[in-house]
Amino acid sequence: MVRTSFGKALVAFAALAILASCGTSGAPGDTASAAEAPPAPEVSVQTVHGVSLPLYLELVGATRAIDTVEIRARVEGFIEKRLFEAGQSVKAGQLLYKIDPSTYEADVQEARAALSDAQAQLVKAREGVDLLRTEAELVEAEASQLRTQQDVDRLRPLVSEEAVSEQDLDAAVAAQKVAQAQVKAKSAEVQQQRLTQQTDIERGEAAVERTKAALRRAELNLGWTEIRAPVAGRIGESMGQVGSLVTPNAAEPLTRLSPLDPISVSFQVSERDYLRYFGPSGEVKNAEFGLALADGSEYPHTGKFRSAERALDTSTGTLQLTADFPNPKGVLLPGQFARVRLAVGERNDVFLVPQKAVQQLQGVRSVLIADANNTVAARTINVGEQQGESWVVQSGLQDGDRVIVEGLQFIRPGMPVKPVEAKATPAAPAPNPVSE
Repeated sequence: MVRTSFGKALVAFAALAILASCGTSGAPGDTASAAEAPPAPEVSVQTVHGVSLPLYLELVGATRAIDTVEIRARVEGFIEKRLFEAGQSVKAGQLLYKIDPSTYEADVQEARAALSDAQAQLVKAREGVDLLRTEAELVEAEASQLRTQQDVDRLRPLVSEEAVSEQDLDAAVAAQKVAQAQVKAKSAEVQQQRLTQQTDIERGEAAVERTKAALRRAELNLGWTEIRAPVAGRIGESMGQVGSLVTPNAAEPLTRLSPLDPISVSFQVSERDYLRYFGPSGEVKNAEFGLALADGSEYPHTGKFRSAERALDTSTGTLQLTADFPNPKGVLLPGQFARVRLAVGERNDVFLVPQKAVQQLQGVRSVLIADANNTVAARTINVGEQQGESWVVQSGLQDGDRVIVEGLQFIRPGMPVKPVEAKATPAAPAPNPVSE
């Protein structure tokens, strides 16, 4: 009985095993077809199109002040005040140093007194008191001569009538001669005093002018005790300290002042580029130069050509040129390095690709694109300069390529993707140039 029950159970288990094997014989193929494939990842793409960009000649330049003014004392004295700090921007006419003025104030007072005395002497010379007195004496002598002449004329006929004696007539004639001599003497004295007065007036006028000049010189010296900035600019370290003696013939200036607006940028251009872009045509004289600063930012003002050296440097084969740039905010300081740019043409059919889309491995740059079948493909590219947040791609892409810009971490070449057009990268306000 037990054997019969065990046999039935064994038959039943075998039947179940056969049924199970029949039910699973087609499972692998059926399961693969029944399971759903994972969806293609969504990526952002940017369709690129060829553009034209300016072609720049880029040169390394250094800023320098157009002029540097030496600040020197024009009078001797002790510095009472220093009214600036090194590196400070100063205005034209701003007071920089104050020299002790006491000696020069005394000189001004003395010169004014000398001028007053000279003016008084001139007034006295012009009045001619001595001449007036002598002229009065001449008039009196002429009157006396007239009286003696009248006496002679009156006595002469009386002598013939024997009304008066010969002696009386002789006395009258003698008196007449004395009066004539006195008139001549006074006339000569008047003439001499007139010449003397004219000489005194001329000397007095010269003395007045001389003392005026001395006063002017004293006033200038007094004014020079205040040392002011002749031009606006940035001032350097002070060599003169409060309490120190300064002289006009000192070997070193008190300080130096550099006007910085405008500021010049000097740069070297090769002989080939000089002949190509700066040659006899002279077009560069009307060109506008751009400037890129050391941090990569674009300087907001353009420069104008100012000068070129007379000859090339034979040791380097380059020619030094200079351009002037406005510098109203004092951003540029002497001694800075910058890249000078001059537009010399155009480069066509280049592409702008966001920097985040460009991958670099062992010096080779590449991008991933979504091809016509929405499959990821890799492209090796040759890039030029940066423009804002984009690279300028010179080769490796074609017009209409869809460059993947987001979602790169989830994909690899050969994978299907779902491309979604991204917003175009905004253009930079001041594009970087494409170097030649």
